[in-house]
Amino acid sequence: MLTTVKRESIAQLEVRQRFKIAIKLVRSLMPFLKLGYRAKCKRQKKLKPHNIAVAQVFKEVIRGTYPDLVIDYSALVLSEGSVHNLYNSKILVTAGLIELTHDSSLNHKWNYYDDKVIWVLYCPTLEECISVEGKREDPSFTMTVPLRFEGLDCHHYLMVSRRDYSEFSKTRYLGKT
Repeated sequence: MLTTVKRESIAQLEVRQRFKIAIKLVRSLMPFLKLGYRAKCKRQKKLKPHNIAVAQVFKEVIRGTYPDLVIDYSALVLSEGSVHNLYNSKILVTAGLIELTHDSSLNHKWNYYDDKVIWVLYCPTLEECISVEGKREDPSFTMTVPLRFEGLDCHHYLMVSRRDYSEFSKTRYLGKT
């Protein structure tokens, strides 16, 4: 067996740390990534949602230089596609509840009242996410925040899909609470 005593380069260490961060983040959000990248995987048969997500996080979400790499949560994309997202979405935080409001987008030719709206709340500290699903026609959505999330930074993402999940919008980052 051949062994080497050569030390790893800084570039090798950076790539290893980037992969570790990317895989950890993707694992927490995998149910939503599977949905959001489903259409892309059908078009390009060899692609898998996990691989697309890890590559995207590796290239676009992890910022900085080794050893000070950080995650830019605003650059995270849970879905891609041509479906229009909600218009003028806003988050209002009250005790134990978060409300998402938006302007009506039903007057656009390709927006349908029964399009699915998926609002995802991700807590990096707990490596957990929760979601609320509704329809485009709903004027607002309310999320009850579990006690274990209170006082922790959480990131909000919004995606819209056709009723059968066949097509998606590009994810919209709604901010941090």
